[in-house]
Amino acid sequence: MSDALRVEVSSFGVRVILVEPGPIETRFGDRARSEVGPLLSRPGPYRDLYAGAERAMDVDFQRGKLPADAVARVVVDAIEAKRPRTRYPVGAMAKILIPLKGLLPDRWLDFMMKRSLKIPPRHSRGGRKGRLVGPGGLEPPT
Repeated sequence: MSDALRVEVSSFGVRVILVEPGPIETRFGDRARSEVGPLLSRPGPYRDLYAGAERAMDVDFQRGKLPADAVARVVVDAIEAKRPRTRYPVGAMAKILIPLKGLLPDRWLDFMMKRSLKIPPRHSRGGRKGRLVGPGGLEPPT
């Protein structure tokens, strides 16, 4: 979306940049838990998804957390730049994952996100649970 906006407003002298932070030390986790908590206590199709997301938030998304000041510094640097870059990844996770999006197939990244969030495999037509495997039937090393 930012790419399209950058093109659309460039003739008006407006520059559009995108700051893409990885895990940042904020109260987001507390807020998410307060919203998701009631959903975990009710049956429903998204219950397992929310439970997996909560686990990932407690473990996977804690790695490499930066203080909010790190993002603020990047924003200030972008504002003060004579010719700002179009994208500013902030933190190790963002600097690794964002380039991977351009290199790996979408289905592989979907698989890795599902695995991180502990999303259960879909059920097959026969009512049995399917096995969670990557694209083309490949199962990445664990």
